[in-house]
Amino acid sequence: MRVGRHIHLSVDERDIRAWIGQMHPVILVIFDAQNDRAYWIHIQAYFRSVDPDTGPNIRMYRTIRIPVKNRMNRSAMMNFAEEKNMIYH
Repeated sequence: MRVGRHIHLSVDERDIRAWIGQMHPVILVIFDAQNDRAYWIHIQAYFRSVDPDTGPNIRMYRTIRIPVKNRMNRSAMMNFAEEKNMIYH
């Protein structure tokens, strides 16, 4: 659901725990079919920004706020590729 400059997405606590525990970056993408647009959020960075100690407080953050400025486009894909290359090279 879009609220102002963010899309609010409720997620299961088990998914959050799995995502933030990953060694590799987790990019969550949500598709708005009505407007033919996709938006993304870097999960680990998101949770570090809202609360560095997310683990004990995870129930407070079950709604992820994805900025609408995070449009999935060529530039975003290039940034993801660069991040992947830094990890694997």
